[in-house]
Amino acid sequence: MGHIEYMLISLDHQGRRARLSQRGHELLSLLQVEEAESLERASRTGEKIELEALWRPEFGRYMIE
Repeated sequence: MGHIEYMLISLDHQGRRARLSQRGHELLSLLQVEEAESLERASRTGEKIELEALWRPEFGRYMIE
């Protein structure tokens, strides 16, 4: 299983600017909800789980993988 790294960028189309977004940790908590719920359910029921993605922090607050 490979992995993909994402840089979070905020685009200002009108001002024609791109800026790094510092919301990585905020977004990770939202993206990891399904993983946490599935792991909780598996620990209660013994169910085998297969998640499509595992979200982790990367180098800076503007990157996730």
